[in-house]
Amino acid sequence: MKLKNKFEWISLFEEWRSSGLSKTEFCNQRELNYRTFLYALKRLSPPDRLAKPKPLKKIQAPAFLKLQTEKPLPSPEWIELVLPHGIILRIPAHAPA
Repeated sequence: MKLKNKFEWISLFEEWRSSGLSKTEFCNQRELNYRTFLYALKRLSPPDRLAKPKPLKKIQAPAFLKLQTEKPLPSPEWIELVLPHGIILRIPAHAPA
């Protein structure tokens, strides 16, 4: 099997990931050169897709943190949390718990 462009390779990588097969098994079934497959995978995959996921550490932390300010703040209409990766969560300040 000869692939011509990166879009064909990317499609093939998606097939491999969803197949449940090892790289070797997948390449054997598709008659692909294993080393070529690895090279293309490394070259065309985003770095975070290649890294093995790290296990999450369990952290014993309180469910809520008490925040204190030096001066009383006026009651806001919204409470805004800015989370990693640019996610902003806005909650009405007077929303029921």
